[in-house]
Amino acid sequence: MSIPEIFRRVRLTVAVALTAVAVPAVAAEVADTLLSPAMIVAHPAQAVLLGVARAGSRLVAVGEHGLVLLSDDDGRGWRQAPTPVGVTLTAVTFPSSRTGWAVGHRGVILHSADGGESWSRQLDGAQFAAQAQRQAALNMAAGASSPGRALADADLLVRDGADKAFLAVDFTDDRHGLAVGAYGLCARTGDGGEHWVSCMTQLPNPKAAHLYAIARSGSVTWIAGEQGLLLRSAGDEPFLPVPVSYGGTFFCLGIAGNGDVLLGGLRGNAFASTDGGSVFKRLDVGRVGSCAAMRSADGRLLAADDLGQISRYDPALHALSVLPGPPQAPLSDFISLPRGELLTVGVRGVSVRPGRSAPL
Repeated sequence: MSIPEIFRRVRLTVAVALTAVAVPAVAAEVADTLLSPAMIVAHPAQAVLLGVARAGSRLVAVGEHGLVLLSDDDGRGWRQAPTPVGVTLTAVTFPSSRTGWAVGHRGVILHSADGGESWSRQLDGAQFAAQAQRQAALNMAAGASSPGRALADADLLVRDGADKAFLAVDFTDDRHGLAVGAYGLCARTGDGGEHWVSCMTQLPNPKAAHLYAIARSGSVTWIAGEQGLLLRSAGDEPFLPVPVSYGGTFFCLGIAGNGDVLLGGLRGNAFASTDGGSVFKRLDVGRVGSCAAMRSADGRLLAADDLGQISRYDPALHALSVLPGPPQAPLSDFISLPRGELLTVGVRGVSVRPGRSAPL
């Protein structure tokens, strides 16, 4: 199996693992991941890592088996923080230096109030399903539209148990957040995670497509996923589908400094809109693999892929071009460092590559 394929199985193609029917021994082992804390890892910076965020001056990375790493020297040294679960964590965000969230498999949402030093579980898949079921029943009693579908979806969540993964999380501040994931999983909070509310039936996602990425520009929120799904909401308005001439999977979303909206998907398929999302046009790309992450860095919009490359978006040329640098293992996320480099995480852990100093 090639390294890119391994990467896809770890980070992007979660459906196989999520839909597999477990024998009793495996089921018992999976159940323990919600009850057992993350194991201590001898060399955590070399473990499989899937997300990284900045919490003030600190870097926080997350990955397999509940792993959370902290660095207080811009990635030179790392230490492991304890977490209450052993599930794979897929994404992390810190809207402020102290307050952050990490999400992952089995519907887990973890919260930290001390810059990542300690974590508490706010939600798991079983709790989410039960809450969705109660909410659907209340909505039905209140005469809400399409109550039957909402209750049927909630009942299915309860029957499935905690088997679905959150894959992306975004907070506008320390109170208001959104998490999305496999099979249309969607949860909102307006009180810092004290209460998470299902928003699955509020999304126009009738096929329950996996949702992989969230991006914001001002009051506009975007969600992207498989089967060419792209959703947009302005302020408190409901999410509406945005047409894109592509039926494959979108793994990445990004907003360029000039306001262009970018989408990245399988095997170098990438699109950009220069008019706020009315029209998306295919981008010219070089040797670009399946997109893993998009971020703004030093005024540029950059994308990482499963070939271990970093690409830069050029709005004038309407193109993605690969930055020079040595080949790396498949990447899952990256972040810019004050000294001008890019810190990347992926299947081989943490690495640092030239950033600002690289010729463009």
